[in-house]
Amino acid sequence: MSIRSVAAAELARIQAEHGNLTPEMILEEARSEASPLHSLFEWDDQVAGEKYRLGQARVLVRIVREEIGEEEDGSPIYVRTYVSARRAGREESGYLSAREVLTSPVSEAILAKALKREIARINQKYGHLRLFGQIVRGELGELAAG
Repeated sequence: MSIRSVAAAELARIQAEHGNLTPEMILEEARSEASPLHSLFEWDDQVAGEKYRLGQARVLVRIVREEIGEEEDGSPIYVRTYVSARRAGREESGYLSAREVLTSPVSEAILAKALKREIARINQKYGHLRLFGQIVRGELGELAAG
């Protein structure tokens, strides 16, 4: 049985037992060494603490934005200041200034491919929703008008 199918079965069990599913419930169930989820978590606090802080650092990089202009109504337009180096076609890990990436035609083309993959992922995730196409067309219409 794959990890994904074991996790799916265990999450379904937890949800059925509690009526809903929260990360806190999952973690509590996984604490027991008998739980099928136990081995999927890092229980060494030194290792887990460092991983948590690295996650916080990644969040910081993602939330830093810079103003690049303003909407017709005067509200500012912001973009991320940094992009993933790998998504920009670089071999090294880490982040690059978005301005730096957009000045390189190769990096910009690679970033455009990443955007297409992201759109396909969103379509796969939400495409089954009845209003999906309508929402996307509305958003694209707003972007084109702006």
